[in-house]
Amino acid sequence: MVEQLLNKYRKNIVMLDGILQWALNPTSKSAGYGFGVNYDHIMKNLKLTHELSILKVEKVIKVIKEELSELVKKEGEIYDIRKKIIAEINKSHYPIFFKFIKRRISKASEEVINFLNIFKNHPVDYDNLQAQFNAIYGSNVDESKIIHTGILKVLYWISSGNIDNSSSSPELIPFLDKIIEGLKLKWNPDKVNVKKYVKNLKDNNKKDVVHFLVGLMERDEIYIRYFNKSNTTLFSNLRQKGFIGIYDTPHQSYKDRLSNVCVSFLIKDELFNAIEILVKEKNEERTKKIIKLLEYEIENKKEASDRNYKNCRY
Repeated sequence: MVEQLLNKYRKNIVMLDGILQWALNPTSKSAGYGFGVNYDHIMKNLKLTHELSILKVEKVIKVIKEELSELVKKEGEIYDIRKKIIAEINKSHYPIFFKFIKRRISKASEEVINFLNIFKNHPVDYDNLQAQFNAIYGSNVDESKIIHTGILKVLYWISSGNIDNSSSSPELIPFLDKIIEGLKLKWNPDKVNVKKYVKNLKDNNKKDVVHFLVGLMERDEIYIRYFNKSNTTLFSNLRQKGFIGIYDTPHQSYKDRLSNVCVSFLIKDELFNAIEILVKEKNEERTKKIIKLLEYEIENKKEASDRNYKNCRY
């Protein structure tokens, strides 16, 4: 049934895109799948990606609802249907997506091309991609531009049985890596001076940043998440173009909103090595100071003891 449905629309990228988004729905069965709200999200994505009028996209959604409702009645298990749709599109209908996305990317802005290059060289989830972009370029990519290329779908997520814990959820298409491999993308990110950056941390006594980097280095990680309502001074000190980026996701309620903080993957090894040297130097300086203090105390105690001995003799 899945193959028949997809073959029916094999030349219709809009319908295939809508069906794929239905399959990418992140809301679970225990949370009721969130079909109603997700159709609203799918409609917005289709409108932006395919430059459709409201009337046109409403007609598309109507057909998708009818087709998938019929499919669910006949096939039954929604999870299996989702998996089959994604697998079948990847197997038999990938070329139409590749052709569409390639055409979009050929006209995309430089920032979108840079965003895709980050994924190509460092494939991570969407929020961490934005954080990486912020680390490397000191800004974020306009999300609507990414949706327009066809590689991102903002869908609806509900926590299991708790509608109060819900949010929009950005989902990268599952075969993005294969699409990127088939594209020729030029990328020349600016080189940064890691030694100078670390020296500035030392000279300006940015202990909070050094402590942050040491924590990541010890765990051999470059990502961490913070509640963005706290640590404002730390965030201000952390954010540095070319080195550390912060992405404040708009896809959660403000009270639960998290910030993705990361070190640029381009300079991770060099930065961690420089931080390790800095910590070693700091420890050596501290050790020397302690030794001098101990020597001073020992010398003073010796002098005091000698004076007391002489006083005793007289």
